[in-house]
Amino acid sequence: MSRTSPRFGHTVRVGDFRIESHYLRFIADELRRYPERKDSLRELEAGVIKGTSELDTLGMPRGSGPSNPTHAAALRLMDVNEPTFKRRVHLRTLVASVDEWFRRLPDEQRQIVRHLYWEGHLTMLGVASRLHISLPTLNRTRNHILATMAVHLIGDHILIAVVNDDSKCQ
Repeated sequence: MSRTSPRFGHTVRVGDFRIESHYLRFIADELRRYPERKDSLRELEAGVIKGTSELDTLGMPRGSGPSNPTHAAALRLMDVNEPTFKRRVHLRTLVASVDEWFRRLPDEQRQIVRHLYWEGHLTMLGVASRLHISLPTLNRTRNHILATMAVHLIGDHILIAVVNDDSKCQ
């Protein structure tokens, strides 16, 4: 059950804390987009690596001698003036963060992430059925997963301590 507070808006109880529901929605959207972002990063980097130019990295015409394509590709990947540089850095950072966070999850939670966000063909009820857990358990676990990801990506300042809160919430 979510709660509205004048100070924080809609919040969801996750363990001993509350977290604003918009953070959970943001993280769920990021997890849904993760496979697409990983593919985009691969495509951008492949395009930069395969890219050819009439000028070398110093702006000088290429010589007629043998070239070093590996060296040239590495320089293009590190070139801050390369048009896709900022996008690649952002995607690389995001993908590395999600990968690190995902590796730390217990196996059951990894399965939930895969089924809910990356395979995308099962409903909450379908995931609960497939994993042989109740729907309320899946909801609580999902909220916990999203909260840990939010803390990992955004920071623990988004958590709201629960003080004398005896209400039943997710």
